Amino acid sequence: IIRSYTRERELALHETKAERIANAIEERYTSGVGLQETSLGPLTSLGLGVGGDSAQTALERAKLGASEDDCGFTAEVGQLVDVDAAMEEAALCLQHTESYERFIRHAVDEVTKARKLRLSQKIEEKRHKREIEEQKRLEQEADTGTRLTPAEEEALKKKQQEEEKEDEELMKKPIEILPPHTKLNDIVAEVGGYYSGLERSLLLAGMQRAFMNANFPDERHYSPMAVINSVSGGGGGGQQNVIPQHGEAGCNALQTSVIEECLYAAQRSTLRAFATGHTGTASVAANYCADILGRFLLEVLNKRAEMGANLLKPGEGLLDGRGGLGQAAQNLMNTAQKGLRGGANVVRGKGGNNPGVGGGKNLDHEETPEVIQARIAMGVARACANTNDLEVAVEYTRRLEKKFASEIDSSYPRGHETEQLRMCVKSLGPVTDSFRDASNSAIQNLISVIMPRVRSIVNDAVGQDGAGAGTASFGAVMGGVGGGME
Repeated sequence: IIRSYTRERELALHETKAERIANAIEERYTSGVGLQETSLGPLTSLGLGVGGDSAQTALERAKLGASEDDCGFTAEVGQLVDVDAAMEEAALCLQHTESYERFIRHAVDEVTKARKLRLSQKIEEKRHKREIEEQKRLEQEADTGTRLTPAEEEALKKKQQEEEKEDEELMKKPIEILPPHTKLNDIVAEVGGYYSGLERSLLLAGMQRAFMNANFPDERHYSPMAVINSVSGGGGGGQQNVIPQHGEAGCNALQTSVIEECLYAAQRSTLRAFATGHTGTASVAANYCADILGRFLLEVLNKRAEMGANLLKPGEGLLDGRGGLGQAAQNLMNTAQKGLRGGANVVRGKGGNNPGVGGGKNLDHEETPEVIQARIAMGVARACANTNDLEVAVEYTRRLEKKFASEIDSSYPRGHETEQLRMCVKSLGPVTDSFRDASNSAIQNLISVIMPRVRSIVNDAVGQDGAGAGTASFGAVMGGVGGGME
């Protein structure tokens, strides 16, 4: 039945294709090619009225066009939702097979125990019978006054020893009803190999979708950074995340949806493999998870953090240089002015049904410096979100390891193979450390980017307006270890 399922679903063929595509996905994003289109420039205009409906529509079109180039995953393997459903089916097949295997082996163990018990009872009965016969012989000798000759006693003693030896060997002889390794184990291992390869490709494809969304971010892509501080919570002994209040360090810190999407995909993939109950498949999945997070995702997050830092280069990005506002901030003001003109046309009836670049149906007033400052601050916060993602990854990976360990304790029996699985899960510990080291390095890189402008401000005139709006609000947009920068 299992072999028929394997042939019908063409698991070997799909696994081969999936392996090739998985390698292509890794190559694209670790080389940085897949991140070159990341749109960090319009960060300041998201959700703040600049760009309007037409810009949002263009963003959606660009995102749709980029999603079609998924390294051939959709064409060669299938839609993500369809592949996910196929993985559910394969996991269910492995789960039922493993349950059947455990049931059969448990039944065999019980039968073996029963047979050994009956054998020990028979041996005990034979021993008791010999004792009775020996007692009768002694009583008969006492009644008749006769005794066995030394040769007869020696022969009788030797016979009893031989019978006892035979009984001991019979008890030690293993009773094999089911061999330790069967053909079913072979086919399950084969299906588990195909399943693990497909699951790895699906995990990378899910991360690829998260990166594509990050290349064309919208308002939903950002959220307050919720792992800045952790405190003991309630009586359960767990931890709760605390979002800093206004005025506290990190109060404006944001994180992107990349980490939540990627870690969710990793958790879903690995827990599904754990649910099969097959320790070999679960171990491979755990190793894949640790490898993809600690190598592939770490590399991508490092590149994204570097891109975010580049957007903050004084005079080039959002922060001002010695000559005034940075180039990105200046572009923001120009875009805002175009939006105002478009809004004025609409108000005057000149815009028709096309709001143009501004889409400014409500832009009938000039923007104040405070609004521009708020936009620049938002852009800085969102650029720093790429760096904050590394700190978020530290906490989420730690939670993931804890969840996997809990799943092992509740779902797997004690044994050597289970301990091997536990060691595979513990490999997430070094992954957490690598994220932490990368977060610290990214913070240092960010400091090195903005420090020349800070020195310039101090040298020129501390407290003068030339410091600009960008640097004024920078200290509150970094979470985690960055929260102490101010």
